[in-house]
Amino acid sequence: MSYFLRKIKYLYHGTNKWFEMIDLKKSRRAKDFGPGFYLTTNRNQAIEWAKNKAGFKNETFVMRYPFCYIDGMDELELVEYDEKWLKFIADNRDGNSSEASKYDIIYDKMADGRKNTGMLDEVLTRYRYNKISSDEAIAKLKYDVSYDQYCIKTERALKMISQEERSVYRYYRENNVWKYEKLI
Repeated sequence: MSYFLRKIKYLYHGTNKWFEMIDLKKSRRAKDFGPGFYLTTNRNQAIEWAKNKAGFKNETFVMRYPFCYIDGMDELELVEYDEKWLKFIADNRDGNSSEASKYDIIYDKMADGRKNTGMLDEVLTRYRYNKISSDEAIAKLKYDVSYDQYCIKTERALKMISQEERSVYRYYRENNVWKYEKLI
């Protein structure tokens, strides 16, 4: 049982696509924890995720889900920047999510929370091909802001967030300025 999960009241998801219900089958594979539904405890981080995904679109969405921990989840906690964390992310980014598929929920500190996501890919590639050590890779990826990510991997874990009681905020660009309104 996780101390971190028990303290959470809300999780946020930033996206450029409106959806009613979460469909785990639509998850992309080669992400930090493999396929799953990614959230954060940091509302501003979710807003940045949504804006980054917007590209040339003029609207994005941030969803806030009430969270209630359910006992008995198979969870993986990666809250230290160490070799286990680095290897796990590198393997999943390579599409090898067999280890990640053992869990209902995975959470950790954010890898390279800066907007330059190309740096993350470059560092992981250099690490995988033994061009830099794990210590060097971790030093480059370590991010000091309190960004985190939670990945819901199973339908069982999905029951910890209330899709029916979510709040949805629409962020839209008007004259190159981002504004928002609450939809639900």
